[in-house]
Amino acid sequence: MQIITEITTKWMELMVEKKYPPLTPHHTQALTVLMMSKFYDFHLKGGDAKDAKDAKKKSKLSLKAFVAQLSTGEGKSIVIAMLALLMVKLHGLRVHVLENNAGLLQRDYAQNKPLYDKFGIKSGCDLNDMDSKIVYCLKDGINRRFLQILVEGKINEDLGHTVLIVDEVR
Repeated sequence: MQIITEITTKWMELMVEKKYPPLTPHHTQALTVLMMSKFYDFHLKGGDAKDAKDAKKKSKLSLKAFVAQLSTGEGKSIVIAMLALLMVKLHGLRVHVLENNAGLLQRDYAQNKPLYDKFGIKSGCDLNDMDSKIVYCLKDGINRRFLQILVEGKINEDLGHTVLIVDEVR
């Protein structure tokens, strides 16, 4: 984490020194998508042998999550849509997009559904529709679904190939 901070700081100092404009939301979106895509690519494929050995020597951490913070107006909804597409298209995973309230869920889903349709990806708002690769849901829906599959003893087969993207943490 320290190296990322150092690189970011030096890069920003260089941009100011060269009088380049600050990052626009589009740059932030692209950078976030690329970083998460690379993280999951490395995690899901196990990294190459050399990187895995080096990582084990340096740390015992086993990372399974990627956290990115985007401020209001930086395009969280489109970043989430792009990440969901990448997880489905590149890795064949199912994606649950966790929204905070029903209004945001309906707005974001309606806004992004045409994009998913263009890629031929079935999406929806019903966690029980196993044909949907991208599912927008609320916390209570996730809780009910998790409890149901836990009782059925199907947690690994149901969630083993699922990525959870949380829109906003409160």
